[in-house]
Amino acid sequence: MKKSLIKVCAPVIAVCMLAACSSDTSESVPAGDGLFDDAVETTVETTVQETEATEKATETTVETDVEEEVLVIGEPSDDSLSVVLINDTDEDIIAVALKYDDGEYSDNLLEGTFKTGEERVLYSDIWVKPDDADKFTVKITFASGTEDELHNFDFEAFESASISYDDYQAFIVYEDENGDEVSTFDDEYDIDHPTSTVSAPAPAPVAPAEPVETAAPNADGGCIGDDGLFY
Repeated sequence: MKKSLIKVCAPVIAVCMLAACSSDTSESVPAGDGLFDDAVETTVETTVQETEATEKATETTVETDVEEEVLVIGEPSDDSLSVVLINDTDEDIIAVALKYDDGEYSDNLLEGTFKTGEERVLYSDIWVKPDDADKFTVKITFASGTEDELHNFDFEAFESASISYDDYQAFIVYEDENGDEVSTFDDEYDIDHPTSTVSAPAPAPVAPAEPVETAAPNADGGCIGDDGLFY
């Protein structure tokens, strides 16, 4: 009896175990629970974020590559001397001319208006030795018509300078190689207002006057002498 019972129960147990296994497998990955939908949405969202980041990076690169327009005075060349000028005056500048040593002034090198507070690069197309770079003179014309000169303008002494105007005098202010501020006001003023050092000519010597002889008064009161003369 016992053997028969065991034989009958064994197939039943096997069937139950198989059913249990099938049931566990189907529950581990339920159909339609949104698992795959969530994965697709996450992938799409990540792709959109990466695309936006790429677009922003491209925009940043484009903005960085766009160079600001550099305003100039004169025409640059391979041999040009150059210096950055800042209009630190209260007036716009409408003309800039340049001459070397005792030569003639150039035509107006300025296109447009050199506005107050604006920065421009001044170029000289005259090639000179570094030791002679201070032999330039810059003539500027303000919007009011006032003209003034910047003498001994040294392209080698500084990289940038501010044009200033004070006490009816144009001058520049810049930093030297030691970082000290230098103003050319005194030098410009001395050039425009020279002080005479020539002494006035000494007066010509005057010869002393010759003495004039006069007759001595007669002590006798002016009587007639023996010679008939009145004395």
